[in-house]
Amino acid sequence: MQNITNQNMPNKILSIRISTDGFYFSTQSYTVRKEFLHERSYARLKMEFENFLRHQTDFDVLEVAFESSKFSFFPNAYANAEHDFRKLFDVADNECVMRQYVEGTDMFMLYTADADLCEYFRTKSERVSFCHTLTPLLLQLPEDGAARRLYLDVYSRRVYALVAENSGLLFANSFLCDSDEQFLYAIADIFTQFSLNQQETAVFYTDFDRAKAKKALLQKYIKNVVERG
Repeated sequence: MQNITNQNMPNKILSIRISTDGFYFSTQSYTVRKEFLHERSYARLKMEFENFLRHQTDFDVLEVAFESSKFSFFPNAYANAEHDFRKLFDVADNECVMRQYVEGTDMFMLYTADADLCEYFRTKSERVSFCHTLTPLLLQLPEDGAARRLYLDVYSRRVYALVAENSGLLFANSFLCDSDEQFLYAIADIFTQFSLNQQETAVFYTDFDRAKAKKALLQKYIKNVVERG
């Protein structure tokens, strides 16, 4: 079980982000993140990781983040979360269910990850931790005030959206978007459903470099777009 906080972050992390857009390697500390490798195919993931280990091992923690559209949040006191999660989602044989507590809230997250890759990284490093790619946004929930706000994590064909108020979530989902029109329609629907304001509501957005065009689209219609993660 992961318990992710801003306060317990180590000095230096080797971060591997695995998503539908491929995989990213980056090094990061509490204040600086530097991305240095992006591949669109998983075929080279293990090779690139082992090549990195041969040349550089001065990191405190290996953090592997999985993008997964199979995710849900539960109250900390919820007893049958994994059972209900497996009923809600079709968990494949090659997937494992991971649990991640959200510091500063009364909830935890369940999500699926590639079981083979999890086992592989455990055999390669004793300092490995796993998380969902939404973690940079989840870390900020207790710190971003009480106002209702929207968090977005954008990939080439899928967008993850969280609507928060205080440190709780009102909405958490992902949706496919093959075009700018679909993207804008989905965002507009969220704004309408949760009475968000284009002039006042903060929209926190991760990974501008990955989807600069969608950042520009947001800024045409929403005043307060903030980069995060």
